[in-house]
Amino acid sequence: MGQKQSSPPINPPATIRSGCGLFDLNKNGLLLGISVVSASVSRAESMVPADYVFCFAIALVVGLNFYLGPRIQSERVAMQRGSTGEPTWYAPKWLAMWGMIAFMAAVRLFIWLASTYAPQHVHGAELGIVIFSLIAAGSHLFVLMNASATH
Repeated sequence: MGQKQSSPPINPPATIRSGCGLFDLNKNGLLLGISVVSASVSRAESMVPADYVFCFAIALVVGLNFYLGPRIQSERVAMQRGSTGEPTWYAPKWLAMWGMIAFMAAVRLFIWLASTYAPQHVHGAELGIVIFSLIAAGSHLFVLMNASATH
């Protein structure tokens, strides 16, 4: 009567991975908890540093538009130069300034769509976003500096 019954040892829960999430089961198979892990969420979290650079580049482009825009005298801006240094084509001033933001947003949207819906075909998206952001902001600075220097 006075004997104390021993309880079975407590085992830590086993973790079983499945295609739709992460399930925690105890030794007897009882469900202890569910934490859903989505591939798009984990990919989006890993892209945060690249998105900081992208947002900085967008902010830089907007700042350049407000700073250099009033200094551009003509209503058309040379967008590309040939091997001789002469402009090959022109764009309206508003399109040259604000079209870069639309272009950058469209490219970033395309990268996000490809990363979300076809991740097996996307490699190095973070580095690509960083390089694209820096090149786009740098080329925008070059175009606006040349346009503001031309009288």
